Amino acid sequence: MAFEFALNNESSTTSQCTRELSKTALDPNTVEEALPEYSESVAIIPMSPSQNDRYERGALVTPQYMTIPRGIHSAISLLEPPYLPAGWSVWVNPEGSPYYLNLEKHVVADVPIKRTDELYIWIKHFETEIAARDIPLPEDYELYINPDVEGKTCKYYFVDHSNQTVFWMDDVDQYQYDIDLPPVCSITHLKFALQQQYWRHCEFFPHHTVPVERRNELINIFNQARADLLTSQMSTFPYSAEQCKHFLQILESDSQPTEHSNWNIARLWATIARHRYDIFYGEDHARISRDQARYEKAAPQRTPMMKKGFTLLFNMPIKRANELKLLFVDEIAFGTHWQEFATTVIRDWQQSSIWAMSIATIGAILSMRHNNPMSAGLGSLSIVSALGGMASSALLLQRYAGAEKYNAAIAVRQRILAPLHHRMAPSLPSVTIRRLLHTDATLTVQADHLYQIEHPIYGFELAAAVYTLPHALVFWSMIFLAAHVASAFVNVKTLIVQTPAIALTLGFAIILYRAGAIVHKGFKGAAPGET
Repeated sequence: MAFEFALNNESSTTSQCTRELSKTALDPNTVEEALPEYSESVAIIPMSPSQNDRYERGALVTPQYMTIPRGIHSAISLLEPPYLPAGWSVWVNPEGSPYYLNLEKHVVADVPIKRTDELYIWIKHFETEIAARDIPLPEDYELYINPDVEGKTCKYYFVDHSNQTVFWMDDVDQYQYDIDLPPVCSITHLKFALQQQYWRHCEFFPHHTVPVERRNELINIFNQARADLLTSQMSTFPYSAEQCKHFLQILESDSQPTEHSNWNIARLWATIARHRYDIFYGEDHARISRDQARYEKAAPQRTPMMKKGFTLLFNMPIKRANELKLLFVDEIAFGTHWQEFATTVIRDWQQSSIWAMSIATIGAILSMRHNNPMSAGLGSLSIVSALGGMASSALLLQRYAGAEKYNAAIAVRQRILAPLHHRMAPSLPSVTIRRLLHTDATLTVQADHLYQIEHPIYGFELAAAVYTLPHALVFWSMIFLAAHVASAFVNVKTLIVQTPAIALTLGFAIILYRAGAIVHKGFKGAAPGET
């Protein structure tokens, strides 16, 4: 029995399907009587496309030499295609993995085709339950099924190609089922979370031709985003202007629909859908600048001891902490901006190590001559500070080797409701922990790192202090070296006695300079002849 019987002149929109599902809550005993006997001890479990384990499946092979048949794979000896049960066709994802499609029954599966009997059993199970509950389905739908090897459970989801979304036969309680969807703030917000899952399905199974309207819309999105990125540093778009240029070239060259062009469009649309989820696209509280936070979060604290420590570090950590905070607003990390930040701090550490080495060398040479006790002590402090700058620079450079290359799209730490202690403000529903969204691997490392170095109370303040330690130590080594040289050639006691007079002289000179600048500015603005 094919799935078409469930249509029965019902609307094909997902919203109407959802309303109908809520109306068709039958008595469990009635449904159980309508199902075949084999379905009593089995369970169907909702899942999302991002939970597809295609990238985690392990398999080992043993290559060996063989006798190559005469003319194999040529016109004189073509292999017969592998046997497929009636109604099934095999497709190959551009990445290389095969999957199987049954157009008559609107079913797609990526389990080995030798398990066809299991697939038919589960298809019959879905048909029976849909018929028993009179569940309407959209016209252009598809069912993905993934039965376990034992045949006791089957994970599934439906896709609606007309509305670019995924759905299930029943209401899905995210507290009960882990379907890898983030929490949402509204029905509109949920739309983009589901839309991202739809495009992930199309990426995994790119046999369905993407409408030309979706391709043209994607081109328009990347064109506008490129202009935004070229004219603003606060754009929320997940790619750089240069990457947008490359993607536009790919999209514009895909003039004919193929599995490869469908795959290209689906992967990019999945990123755009996630981007729209992150910025609350179309809502009154849309995030239109990357420095806008939309989740309430306690401000980082700065203790008196930290303030004194920052003073000793010339308040460098304050600027660096603000940069880190901007990099991870609402725990969203942009690859382009991370690359710029990492390039800057790595260059600073490299320069600090060079300066520290030079100062340590100069201090060591100067320490060889006879010095008074004060000069010798200052020289030792200069050398120790320089060595500390070299050591801390070396450790940070080793820890962050290659970090400036982490540049792709966007990494997000996905919010999952769970009964654990949370770092966000109590205004968020229940409790939140973080789990990385499946994106570019380097960006996953980047977002995870930013999360790890952000203290739940002090924010990025402590990490910023570590980042600026080499530069501050170099500054101190320069100060101690200058004092060392000065104390070696100047009578310190005389200098202390003459300090008040020197201070008064400098203050009087500054006053004269400021007065002269004011007079000069006044006469500079006067018209000719008025002076």
